[in-house]
Amino acid sequence: MLGSVYSKLVKRFDILAKLYTDDYTKITGFGIRRYHRLHALEGLLSNTWQSWCGFCQQCIFLSCSGTETMTGLHTTQRMSIGSVGRLAYIIKQVHFSKSIKPGKELSYYNYPTWGDQNLLISAVEYIKPDNEQALLNGLNLEYPASDHSRIVRNASAHLSKFRLLEVERLKIHYQGRVFRHPLDLITWQDKSSQEPAFLVWLEDLREIAESMVQ
Repeated sequence: MLGSVYSKLVKRFDILAKLYTDDYTKITGFGIRRYHRLHALEGLLSNTWQSWCGFCQQCIFLSCSGTETMTGLHTTQRMSIGSVGRLAYIIKQVHFSKSIKPGKELSYYNYPTWGDQNLLISAVEYIKPDNEQALLNGLNLEYPASDHSRIVRNASAHLSKFRLLEVERLKIHYQGRVFRHPLDLITWQDKSSQEPAFLVWLEDLREIAESMVQ
């Protein structure tokens, strides 16, 4: 049931928000303790991204294989999707405009990026599960949270000039002072809400998820 998948995501996000507010931002950004701060923030962001991807995978899979939404709608299986590997195969074939063959599946290491909203939109429009409209209502919300969190996470995990420039381009959406590492951006304030970027991302992802499970 989609309600339980959503509840699991909300509980995880609540824990991450509390850790950020109560503990991690209080670690000084100077001296040797700065490295402790960066490690803590990297763990938070990685956990957030993995939780988001896990939610998207389960939400789309259950919707296409048969489940119940939070509004009581019962969905039925589509396109013989009985495993996550089969769903992953269809998503990638749709993305690359390739034909879909019966019985084909992808291994875990070849799965798509489950948190990519644009990728999922194309797949949902092609598969057309019974709750298609609810899924699209959520995935089409114009929040940059999934893109921005993914860019910062990738930059911190794979430091390079190119990835740092990607993060630099995001700075126009936020305001802050210290920027010596990609992870510094998540402590900057969102210009619209004046809240820390990390907390804004959590809330935006939560709203997208809530719309998807209706």
